[in-house]
Amino acid sequence: MLDDMRKYVRAGAEALAPGRSDDLAAALVSRAQAMAEQMSLVAGTLREWSAEARASLLREVKDIVGRQIREMGVATKADLDGLRRRVERLEERQEGRRTGGARGSGSRAKVRTTKSRSTKSRTGSS
Repeated sequence: MLDDMRKYVRAGAEALAPGRSDDLAAALVSRAQAMAEQMSLVAGTLREWSAEARASLLREVKDIVGRQIREMGVATKADLDGLRRRVERLEERQEGRRTGGARGSGSRAKVRTTKSRSTKSRTGSS
């Protein structure tokens, strides 16, 4: 593209009288500005296409990874949260039974309860 521009400049300079070189320069500047605008539009279109392609690829990878995890039988966060709630309910029910039944006898040991931790603190995730 640069070589083409040089050819046009040389041909124009040879064909024009000395006073018309300013007109040629103005025409070339105008043409260069038009090309710059076209290139700007092309670059914008490419950025837009790239963002769409990146989003599509991300969706595809998430789908594939999710499918593989399900096929392997790995528990999801939702599965673990459900189990955690179930264990907490069972512990509460068991604690209620022990404290209710231990009042009169005094022979049962106190049940040790642990505070529920989030998945993030256990796995070290942030």
